[in-house]
Amino acid sequence: ALKGEVGRLLSSEIDPPEYFDQLATEALSVGAYSEAVQAANKALDKYPKSTSALKAKALGQLFSSSLDEARATVDAMLSIAPDDIDVLSIKSIILADQGNADESELCLKKVMERSDKRPLFFLARGKVSSQRNETDEAIKNFEQALAGDQSLLVVHSCLADAFIKAG
Repeated sequence: ALKGEVGRLLSSEIDPPEYFDQLATEALSVGAYSEAVQAANKALDKYPKSTSALKAKALGQLFSSSLDEARATVDAMLSIAPDDIDVLSIKSIILADQGNADESELCLKKVMERSDKRPLFFLARGKVSSQRNETDEAIKNFEQALAGDQSLLVVHSCLADAFIKAG
């Protein structure tokens, strides 16, 4: 029902781009990932360098398993904001999901140099740990991600998988 409502809201042609920027973020929080991408695209039509719309688009693509598209979006974002912690974390998650834990960890090292650790950073660390069969470390990181942002629905699934893996 929520996805249907988001779809209805997407059909608006009179709302300003900022509306769609916010709608993209809200769509992510309810698991409407393809709708988040659509809303972000509407905002990006007017403001192509909007970092919040680009982040929402990249996360929507990532969480709907469109990894190549998400990577292209993240690479575009890095050209605008090369030191953005969330963008580097998203890239790390993409690399981990593509099976490249070493390159993923290199992205995380850039983030670890900063003192500001955010939920996406912990999600990325959890994914790398999980890929390396460091289940206890993965669980710890997923829990830290959720402590920072309960609306990251994907983390709940990752945490459940880690608990299953741990037995």
